Amino acid sequence: MLIELIARSLVDNSAAVKLEVIEETDQTLIRLWTASSDIGKVIGKQGRTARAMRTILAGASMKLKHRYSLEIVEESPVQDNLRSNAQTCQLCNGEPKEIEKTEKLTVPRTSPVPRSANQDGQRQRTAAQGHRRS
Repeated sequence: MLIELIARSLVDNSAAVKLEVIEETDQTLIRLWTASSDIGKVIGKQGRTARAMRTILAGASMKLKHRYSLEIVEESPVQDNLRSNAQTCQLCNGEPKEIEKTEKLTVPRTSPVPRSANQDGQRQRTAAQGHRRS
């Protein structure tokens, strides 16, 4: 696929680039997996490279009348090492267990810090904001 070819040409570790295609009836999700050290090269400055790849997909979407979306997934260094080494690990009881291959790194979103309010529900003003004169 063209997206995989573009990503492989951008990164240092082209063997770590993986593409997962999830087809649904009305759209297709393309997940691009890359090593954590190469994620910046795939995204580009201010997301320009990622935006360009999505623009290419948008053109294909118009031509084929099918929606395509691109999700760039960063693997953690631990996942990189697990994928490059053997695909099994030993549990405490000695039985091998298959490693989950589609696990992705998720970063929790932080909510904004709530502003303090006085008893009337009004925001308190700081010295920098000043006070209104009546």
